[in-house]
Amino acid sequence: MEQTSWNISLNTSSGFTLGDTGKIDVGASTSIPVSLEPAETVDLDLQLADAGKLSVLGIRSSLYDGKVEVTSNGNTYKLTGPLLLFGDLITRFSSDLSTLSLENTDAGKTVELKILIGRMLV
Repeated sequence: MEQTSWNISLNTSSGFTLGDTGKIDVGASTSIPVSLEPAETVDLDLQLADAGKLSVLGIRSSLYDGKVEVTSNGNTYKLTGPLLLFGDLITRFSSDLSTLSLENTDAGKTVELKILIGRMLV
């Protein structure tokens, strides 16, 4: 068993803020770096058919203008900020993470992504 710590902070130019920190127990963590060349698509074979066994899913990108698309189980999401999901919200994102498709639709910029998955070992 290991712990995954998280820290999030949102700040607006008008002074509104929202922040929190916490920890979640996971059986194991996996970190996946992905580099996408301009107009490139990569299919990751995650072999996580039961997303209900995941505790945390995070995706960070070097580009948040909607030109990076994440597709899983037939649903496509454009990244306009980092993705951070816990528990049941992961299955609402996708009930089956066997394959995660990442697409860089930008014709001129390379994108660096990092995916963090925390799962139970049951």
